[in-house]
Amino acid sequence: MPTGLFGDYDDMSKSNETEKSRSLLIPLAMLLAFLLLGAGLLLAFKPDLLGIKPDEPLVATATETPVAAVGAANQAGTSAETSPPAADTLSEANIGNNFSVSAMGATLSAAETTGDDFGQLLPMDTQLSSPVYVIEGANGAVGNLRVAVPDGADANTLDLYAWDGTDWRFVPSRVIDGQMVADETAIPQAVIAVQSEQPAEVALGIEVLPTGAIPAALLPAINELSVGTLTLGPAGALLGDAPMQEPGDYAQYLRVTNTGIVVDTNSLSNVLNDKDVQAQHIGELVSRVFSAGFDGLNLDYQGATAAQSDAFTQFVSSLKAALTAQNLDLAVTVAEPMLVDGQWDTSGQDWAAIGRIADTVYLQLPIDPTAYGEGGLADQMVAYATTQINRHKLVTLLTSNAIDKVGEAISEMPSQTALANFGELQVLHGGDQLNIGDSIELGLSGAASPLEWDGSAVTFKYSYEQSGQTHTVWIDNESALAHRLQLAKRHNLRGSMVRGLDRLTEGAGYLAAFDSMTEGDAPTAQAAALVWTITGADGEIVASEAGGDKFTFVWADIPQAGEYNLNVDFALGDNRSTLGQYSISVADPVAIAQAEAETDVAASETVTDTVASAETASGDSETSTASDDTAASDNAAATPNGTLTIETNFRQGPGFAYAINEVLSNGTPLVVSGRDSSGTWLEVTPVGSDTTGWVYAQLVQLDGLTLGDLLVTNNTGGAVAVAQVATPTPKPTGPTKTPVPTGPWFTKTPWPTQAATAAPTSAPPTLTPIPTAVPPTATPTRVWPTKTPWPTKPPVIATQPPPPPPPPAGGNFELGGQTHTLANPAL
Repeated sequence: MPTGLFGDYDDMSKSNETEKSRSLLIPLAMLLAFLLLGAGLLLAFKPDLLGIKPDEPLVATATETPVAAVGAANQAGTSAETSPPAADTLSEANIGNNFSVSAMGATLSAAETTGDDFGQLLPMDTQLSSPVYVIEGANGAVGNLRVAVPDGADANTLDLYAWDGTDWRFVPSRVIDGQMVADETAIPQAVIAVQSEQPAEVALGIEVLPTGAIPAALLPAINELSVGTLTLGPAGALLGDAPMQEPGDYAQYLRVTNTGIVVDTNSLSNVLNDKDVQAQHIGELVSRVFSAGFDGLNLDYQGATAAQSDAFTQFVSSLKAALTAQNLDLAVTVAEPMLVDGQWDTSGQDWAAIGRIADTVYLQLPIDPTAYGEGGLADQMVAYATTQINRHKLVTLLTSNAIDKVGEAISEMPSQTALANFGELQVLHGGDQLNIGDSIELGLSGAASPLEWDGSAVTFKYSYEQSGQTHTVWIDNESALAHRLQLAKRHNLRGSMVRGLDRLTEGAGYLAAFDSMTEGDAPTAQAAALVWTITGADGEIVASEAGGDKFTFVWADIPQAGEYNLNVDFALGDNRSTLGQYSISVADPVAIAQAEAETDVAASETVTDTVASAETASGDSETSTASDDTAASDNAAATPNGTLTIETNFRQGPGFAYAINEVLSNGTPLVVSGRDSSGTWLEVTPVGSDTTGWVYAQLVQLDGLTLGDLLVTNNTGGAVAVAQVATPTPKPTGPTKTPVPTGPWFTKTPWPTQAATAAPTSAPPTLTPIPTAVPPTATPTRVWPTKTPWPTKPPVIATQPPPPPPPPAGGNFELGGQTHTLANPAL
């Protein structure tokens, strides 16, 4: 048979056999597929047949291999070789409900170990609060982390940290349903939850402007300065100057800003959008910081929009790199976030990115002093900030200035400006030239209401009307600042920076506030009051009064002649500000009369005509003497009804212009027979004398009668003409005093009745009332709304009712019949 023929046959035979085999396999394959489908359905509804509980997730098994063993195995090449997963494949690894990690394009596994076994030092100033969760197979992937909040953890200080192979880094996160959640983050090699402790060195700083200075009392506490201010101008130009302060135990950061009356967003946009301008601007900033000797830069650029967020972050990163090259630090000031639909909006400032780049982040907190209670707005802001920025980089930015709020608008101002609402000093009654026994009343002309304690702000406030709107003004003090500083302490932040303290003259109380951040007690609340004092020429206090509503002051029945100064101060704790001054001269009419009498006695020695007349009449001396003796005998029998209380002139008529008969000595008994029409002069005859004349009424002690009992007489005692006497040279009166306005007094518009406000968190201080010598004679009407009684709820910071401030130092002073010294200033 031919070969080709057999060959064709063989192929045909194999083909037939193959077809027969295939026909047998098809039914078998269908049977197997049916069996597998049934088994799958059975396991889907009965997973316990394989030992799987119905509610147990099917996840990657967490390896129990210790970290060190995993690393050794990888180095030895014993790890399993697997193909890279697809980029769109999600990999997830869980450790029960305590930890989970997920990422696309990775093959993840997770293990749990202890801090000791992990073998790496923990982040500084932290305590481990969870196991160390070790992650394998990330391969640089970006994904999500979930760590259960440890039992008993303090939410105020709980943080998430990740190990990147060389160091621990802070991981921005937020707490959701009991888990610390970090989304879209680089998957690290290990993750831990920690309780962050207070830093070993707490930053305590103040802002110092060119017109200010560091208060000497604060030098023991402060370790950081923000020195201002350079201002961003067009095309990246830097305007102004900010010289360094004297070197000390503190770091100095040069502050540069685009804020002022308005925020200069145009100049900032120019820097962000023009790379050449930005490069030149960064070079200028670094040069200014380096050449002046500063430790770093405080970048306070505000107003970046959400669309500029990436550009602003890139600018901050470039600036940080340039500063680091010169061993200089970067601090960035971030603005208050806005709460929008329950979410915090930081606009163009990416807090998480800025927190990674900067060495320090200054967080501007609300200037509203009522926002600082536990759980209040400021507390919420800090709690959010610590989820985005490493709390050991965070510094709260506070103010010690006065705050003015009208409606929703709120602003800060120097305390001295806030005191201007108390008005100017005006004279209501009296004047600057007074006599002993007179009274004077003065008052402040401003529109401010009485001082009122605000427990939620831990300070005093007042209100005033302007353009039909009611303003509320809070005046800061040491205890209020201490209250706000506690926020940084409660969250274990890096520290606090305070504006407005560079204008202090007395800083001892604020030193105590700073000390309370570390180990000292917070200063107790101090009373605020308007303090009125009268001091003599020697500086001794002769009268004083204080109170939160003492807008007027009366000095009644002035007891002593002299030169006096009246001062009205606003006092808040140890700090005082002068609101007005007035000088008063008080004369003694008796002393004036005596001085004039002495002048007249000296002048009377020049009178010779009376003496000559007496000598001419000496020839008839015997007759005259007999007649005089008879008259003297009659007068000696009269009963005296007055006694001279001081040596004085015995005049021939009721006035200083009349001639002097003689000088009567102190204690001379007198027969008082009449008075002049004004009651200023008395007609008298000395006992034992036949001469009737006149003496000054205030120098006579009447016995058995009053001035009203005496008749007005025209008898001048036979007054004779006297020689012309030279007029005494007037005493110099000194410079003319500038008059203080004297009425008509201002009229106060009654305050509208206001709705009761929320209850404060601390009891209001009470001021001990001080009685006035006499009721005011012309007190202007002030009508204030009725105050709702304060509740007795304990304060957030213990504030026992403070006493009113004492008058300025200068010795003893008398109030309401009680004498006080500065050793015990309670009134």
